[in-house]
Amino acid sequence: MSGNGVGSRPPLLSAVPQRLSTHAQTVQQGPSCTSEPRHKALHAVPAEKSYECSFCDISFRESVMHAVHMGFHGYQDPFKCNMCGEVCKDKFEFFLHIARTAHN
Repeated sequence: MSGNGVGSRPPLLSAVPQRLSTHAQTVQQGPSCTSEPRHKALHAVPAEKSYECSFCDISFRESVMHAVHMGFHGYQDPFKCNMCGEVCKDKFEFFLHIARTAHN
């Protein structure tokens, strides 16, 4: 590619993939990639409360979404859909059922 502007990237953009790759390797290798506090905050995992379905091993950030999900589980059989009666063999089949089936 020549520097005539046709098919060439600006100098800053051409280095972005390399910079991201180097940054990802640095993050994986050590506890911090820079000493700048604002940058460290990008890698911090926030200590948010999560709501987990003990049947499906799915976590939700919002209690409302957890409640909606739990409403699909049957009372006697956790893999029986409380909305339509479909019985699933495991958590994967149950998840696919509630994700793919319209429950009006």
